Amino acid sequence: MFSGPAVRLFLTFLLVSGAVSRAEDWPVYAHDNRRSGVTAERLDLPLDRVWTFESPAPPATAWTGPAKWDSYSGNAGLQSMRNFDPVFFVTAVSGRVYFGSSVDHSAHCLDAATGERLWVFPTGAPVRFPPSVQQGRAWFGSDDGFVYCTGAALGDLVWKLRAAPSPRLIPSNGGLISPWPVRTGVLLDRGRALFAASLLPWEPSYLYAADAATGAFEGDGLFRAELSDVTLQGAMLASASNLYAPQGRSAPLTYDLQTGAAGGIIPDAGGVFCILTEDDQLVAGPADQKSPEDVVRLSDAKSNQKLVSFSGASRILVDGPTAWLHRAGNLQAIDRAAIIRLTPERDALAAKKDRDSDENARLAQLEELIRACVLWEEPAPDPFGFILAGGVLIAGLENAVRAVDAASGRTLWEAPVPGRAYGLAAAEGRLFVSTDRGHICCFATP
Repeated sequence: MFSGPAVRLFLTFLLVSGAVSRAEDWPVYAHDNRRSGVTAERLDLPLDRVWTFESPAPPATAWTGPAKWDSYSGNAGLQSMRNFDPVFFVTAVSGRVYFGSSVDHSAHCLDAATGERLWVFPTGAPVRFPPSVQQGRAWFGSDDGFVYCTGAALGDLVWKLRAAPSPRLIPSNGGLISPWPVRTGVLLDRGRALFAASLLPWEPSYLYAADAATGAFEGDGLFRAELSDVTLQGAMLASASNLYAPQGRSAPLTYDLQTGAAGGIIPDAGGVFCILTEDDQLVAGPADQKSPEDVVRLSDAKSNQKLVSFSGASRILVDGPTAWLHRAGNLQAIDRAAIIRLTPERDALAAKKDRDSDENARLAQLEELIRACVLWEEPAPDPFGFILAGGVLIAGLENAVRAVDAASGRTLWEAPVPGRAYGLAAAEGRLFVSTDRGHICCFATP
């Protein structure tokens, strides 16, 4: 057996070699460039609230909600398709928490353990998404049309780039913004910072891949693409080869990640709530304002073809072959791989008008097999926020946050929070909950 110095030497070897697990960061919006909301970080339940940041006012969202009616199309009862900033979403890296504010038009950094403000970086307009943090730097965009890079520790300016083509400003929500606000967040990829300046489809939009270290956009793999008839708003996503840009009321767009070349649209999809799975399936909301809000669709992001729709669903998480979603008053775990394999044949048979007896029997069999794809189901409120942390589902609810075992659906822990908990992040043993009242609550092990 080891003893004394030998034990210390062995433990040092484990730490250096990585055999001892390290806490995981939450460096970008929704954890990663796929916006998966999935992290290996484990939370030691139960948790206590250890601090709360309170904004002097609730978030001033970019869009106040849907129009009550559309006189041109004759539509009524429309839903919001651009609710990308209902709370101050956070990122968390190396003992610090970062968020952008639509109230004081600044990027903020807090001490993750105490909630103490470490720095504030003011911009000229609202900051809609949290800074993306990597290698000691933080990148964020603003409605003033600029993208900023600062030091992550002190908030000192490294560079700023005017993504808008001119310094012109327009009135918006009682203030002034650029006609080309940066409302996509900043996506980091192989030393590049990707973002877009966009607002109105009748104005040109600009898609950038800039050098993350300098802000330059000329060189290998760097570009500034002028686009027409688009409105890029909501966090962009990336696979190994493609960039995906939500538009809200219109279908998400695809671009070549290396060149910025347009690759078409993802049909039958819309909104700003999007996830890209590891096998390149794009999860998105309804395709238009009049569609029911509780519809989630999976599409093949390579072929742009729809795979399956989940009616009655509002939020979904995907990890490998399993997906978790809230549907019709229940939280469910489903076999995603099986349901995608079975659904096309079921839909084709269901659409056929003159089925023979064999086809009717096969359709009934497929319906039964699809029902069997539900691995478990438990009654639960509709979540506003939804993440997976170390095998535990975290659901942001109305005035509460709840932890549920991902394998069984059993509730493990619940705590009150003030308001609707849209924003969730887990890092270094802490859970951060952002609500629509402008609060950020930190929970940790007592």
